[in-house]
Amino acid sequence: MALVVKTAPTGEPITLAEAKDHLNVWSDDDNAYISTLITVARQQFETDTGRALVSRTYYLDLEEFPSGNSIELQMPPLASVASVKHYATSGATSTVSSSVYGVDTSNEPGHVVLEASQSWPSDTLRPYNGVRVEYTAGYGTASAVPELAKEGIKLLLGSMYEDRETAVVGTIRTKIPTYSYIVWAMKVVNFA
Repeated sequence: MALVVKTAPTGEPITLAEAKDHLNVWSDDDNAYISTLITVARQQFETDTGRALVSRTYYLDLEEFPSGNSIELQMPPLASVASVKHYATSGATSTVSSSVYGVDTSNEPGHVVLEASQSWPSDTLRPYNGVRVEYTAGYGTASAVPELAKEGIKLLLGSMYEDRETAVVGTIRTKIPTYSYIVWAMKVVNFA
């Protein structure tokens, strides 16, 4: 199983101005550095929570169709599914009709679920990445990202900006407590 970003997010959840305000930085000397840190902090927050913030398109590649009736789609919230394709050993590519499956965007993570009396195609699939699901996940635009996530990113950003080097000998480093609470509140939990 492999998850690949097809189309990256078109923006970041917080602007350079918001980041500089949070950092109490008033000059433009570090603008490029702060912009880089915004992206790095967002990426770390997404990794820690298992969520996509600003929408992007993913490919989920599977070796085969699941034995059950659903395919779990990582990095919620799930917005939509563009296609479910499968690749036969003959080299033929086929798209599963959208009438065969439904899309569950209500649960986190979302799923592609077989409709009643339907089944996954029974073609013999190539031995690698035989199934590909293309889908969009995230809250939409940067302005739609929850404020809690934005605050988590700002906390990480502040820590990264202030502590640009490794810990000084004799100093005890700990995680940012408030950041940990925010991650816990937004973390995707799979009860399956």
